[in-house]
Amino acid sequence: MLTSVRSLFRRIPFPNLGKLIPKGSGGKAGRHILMVGFAVFMASSAVFYFFHRFPIHVYKAKNDSMAPTLYLGDLFGVERFSAWFGTPKRFDVVSYRYPMDQSKRLMHRVVGLPKEKVRIEKGDIWVRPKGESWRVLHKPEDVQELLWREVNPAAGTPAWHVFDEEGVSWKAENNRLEASTHGSARWGAPGTSIMDSYEHGHSGGRRVELKTPPGLEENVVGDVRLSGWVRSQADCSEAWIEFHEGKKTYRFSIPGPAAMDGAAPSIRVGKTRKPGQPYKLPADKEVYFRATNLDDRLSFEVDGANIATLDIDAVAPRFSEVHVCFANGGGVWKDLVLERDVHYVSPPDETFNVTVPADHYLLLGDNPQHFMDPRFWRVLKLHIKGEDGTETYKGNLHPTENPRTFVEDGETWIQFRDEHGKKHEFLRKDIKKRSYELSPFVPRAMIEGRVLWGLNG
Repeated sequence: MLTSVRSLFRRIPFPNLGKLIPKGSGGKAGRHILMVGFAVFMASSAVFYFFHRFPIHVYKAKNDSMAPTLYLGDLFGVERFSAWFGTPKRFDVVSYRYPMDQSKRLMHRVVGLPKEKVRIEKGDIWVRPKGESWRVLHKPEDVQELLWREVNPAAGTPAWHVFDEEGVSWKAENNRLEASTHGSARWGAPGTSIMDSYEHGHSGGRRVELKTPPGLEENVVGDVRLSGWVRSQADCSEAWIEFHEGKKTYRFSIPGPAAMDGAAPSIRVGKTRKPGQPYKLPADKEVYFRATNLDDRLSFEVDGANIATLDIDAVAPRFSEVHVCFANGGGVWKDLVLERDVHYVSPPDETFNVTVPADHYLLLGDNPQHFMDPRFWRVLKLHIKGEDGTETYKGNLHPTENPRTFVEDGETWIQFRDEHGKKHEFLRKDIKKRSYELSPFVPRAMIEGRVLWGLNG
């Protein structure tokens, strides 16, 4: 047996490996130990290599910059085949090494591709691929569904406020409105706008810690969606939803049972009206609807049918509100759900308008108010006086973590973590110069794979 094993080892194409087992060793215990030890070493090496290079890894989210898609502490899987054999696709959520501290692993959504121009304007992301014109970046439906945030009223404030001529014909209870005659209701307290509060969209009691750069706490959001059920009385001539975005009004209309024959649901903006096929609400029957203003495009769905879409001009909303109304007769609005889109803003005191370098990607978080969103990344360069001249160290600028200052023996020291995660300590008086620059890009080589699971939804 040992002789045959020895012969097998001699056939292995490694230099002189067969000579590890000398001839004439017979069945001596020492030779068995050598063989077993070598086999264990080879097996351990194979196992280590397999798990190190295994195509699926599991990690834990280190912050809330991707909430509510992934929360701090959530486990998520990463498949590495896409990184080995392909290129990242737009809107993929990928895991990567943080360029400014490569000891850390982060995950964000791919937005900008190599050599594209990307800008943030009026809450939306605009892209300009090389040789093309600027366009609003429309997200695929499955991605967009992850990004909608349900809007909740302020604590102690009713969701809907009613306005009717008699003052008693409309009743509001949570997300249900009941009207015995014509009138309207408005979401939220009068005089307030729909805002991008970080508290929106977290289900199951999940909450995130607000870590927003100063000046970006809340912003008016015009990209909203209202869905629910409507039931109209026989004498109702029209039920409609209105979105107000700045000075613009978008009206989503559904003819009631008392409307003229041939009437059709429609979207109206000023003098522009986009109708669908003829349809009237049946009397005393609930019908599902969904009205959407998203990325400069209006869309309207009634009773399972897509009524119309209408592209509109970009607006910087200084005010945003939603109304529901009945004309002539009344009815019921129920199970109303108001949602808002992710609202992107430029970093404080800057205009976010960048060109993605070749072989790099621009990634953004689903929680754009978090300071770890790549829009806020800053490279800090410290130019240190040394014995052989000036040395430069580069790393992530973090408002509370990097760099840090401490005092020892009456001297002020700076602790700084560089782009490789290594810590350095310098006397503050030895720092000749500090420089900063925006650095939101991730090199292709640092992207490790696509997030497969752990996503909510």
